[in-house]
Amino acid sequence: MYVIHIAVSLKPGRADEAQRMLTEQVVPRSKQRPGFIKGTWFGDAETKGFALLTYSSQELAEQAVAGMASGAGPDDPITVDSVQVYAVQAEA
Repeated sequence: MYVIHIAVSLKPGRADEAQRMLTEQVVPRSKQRPGFIKGTWFGDAETKGFALLTYSSQELAEQAVAGMASGAGPDDPITVDSVQVYAVQAEA
């Protein structure tokens, strides 16, 4: 398995909009991607957000990242800071 680690910054005063975008667009779209196993989105809800998305293979994780390549648009309530793919070493 592979995980995608995503870090974003929320634009000031737009936390509610970012939460709506997450629940209405990001989560449903993520769940539909091939190889998606699970996702966890977390952060401080005001300035920073993170995600760990688990995929069944490196290839499918990298395809998902390629699908995110454009990142957030200039009018979106977030800025994408980083996107990395890692092999899962252990789980509990």
